[in-house]
Amino acid sequence: MNEVTELRSVDREVSTIESVEIRGNFNFEYSSSTRSIDEEIENKYKHGNNFLLNVKVSVIPHPSKIDKGGEDAFFVAEDRKAIGIADGVGGWTLHGVDPAIFAQTLMREAKSCYQDRGIRDPSEILRQAYHRTQHVPGSSTACIMVVEGGQLNCVNIGDSGFMLVRDKKIGFRTKEQSHSFNYPFQLGTASENSPEDAVSIQLDLREGDVVVMGSDGLFDNLFDGEILDIVNTQMSCSEESRDNNVSEILAKTAYNRSQSAFETPFRKLAYDLGLVESPFGGKLDDITVLVGKVVSAQNQVRRE
Repeated sequence: MNEVTELRSVDREVSTIESVEIRGNFNFEYSSSTRSIDEEIENKYKHGNNFLLNVKVSVIPHPSKIDKGGEDAFFVAEDRKAIGIADGVGGWTLHGVDPAIFAQTLMREAKSCYQDRGIRDPSEILRQAYHRTQHVPGSSTACIMVVEGGQLNCVNIGDSGFMLVRDKKIGFRTKEQSHSFNYPFQLGTASENSPEDAVSIQLDLREGDVVVMGSDGLFDNLFDGEILDIVNTQMSCSEESRDNNVSEILAKTAYNRSQSAFETPFRKLAYDLGLVESPFGGKLDDITVLVGKVVSAQNQVRRE
């Protein structure tokens, strides 16, 4: 087995365990007065910027995990003001556990916290979702984002994350949290991490900002500058010719790179750490990408 194959075939580490026990609508307010819809909108949003995300999602599973759709999970809230992603840690397959189930449950509970229980603090969403997922064996990384007014609030743990593009530049990029190479911070069974280890982020938003959220399958295979170039190229196209599913282009590019002999962030890090002799080669993985353009909720409602 050559060194490229060896790196590609290694799933991320999980905390050591001896045994695993398996136990088994968002409401919109409206007024019955005779005021026009435009008046209602103006009144609702007159106190400041109120944004939402026009979100596109693309998922490309690991080639060996196509039948089950991969081991990533995500959610998009109905009001388009909250999104999240979780990446199930593949090493759990060695313990007879499907890593996808934990990630899917965590994201389902996170969406429920936002939509059904009205929680707007992403840190609290993560805490409660994690608490409601602890009966499920496994572990995952997580990134949860909530847009409130003119602010983006986010919580992130592990090596999933997001990038904010503003004025064709990278305005912000999360930093990966790892115990060691290919061993990210994670929430779940026997993990040494908890929601309190997650990083909280608050950013002011502007209309036209672009959020790129992804699992490590994106960020391990494409450098930040490459992601930025793709976003800028697509966003600069005319409205008529623009391929507005930037997430699909990013996912496909990352997938192609994962099977190439080009330099990638994952391979370069391994090279810098002295684990391999070359920085060239990709990392086969599940790839999930959510791209959200920040738009005015007021203008969006009017268009619809």
